[in-house]
Amino acid sequence: MIRRAFLCGLMATAAGAAVGQTMPAAPLPLFYYAGQAGRLTQDRDRQGGNPFASALVEVLQHHPLTLEDFGGRLAAANAKYSNGWHQLQKPRKLLDPKWRLDDD
Repeated sequence: MIRRAFLCGLMATAAGAAVGQTMPAAPLPLFYYAGQAGRLTQDRDRQGGNPFASALVEVLQHHPLTLEDFGGRLAAANAKYSNGWHQLQKPRKLLDPKWRLDDD
């Protein structure tokens, strides 16, 4: 176990741009942390990799994948690969939960 936070940052375009504005709003980062603040994280899962990285690889293979689905699937896979040790911290509010992460 090590004291390091693994995170995944996604960029989502901010919704609700002002009327008449010609330039799109700056993207907002969304952060997904592998574990809880102040708690150790696992460095290896049963397959020899990092549980969060293994979860991320698994989730990104699902299509179609919305931002809302991504968070739920990542939390479940992260807990699975860490045997319940990692409890994902994810954004509580999403500007556009139906935003697609895939090209399909």
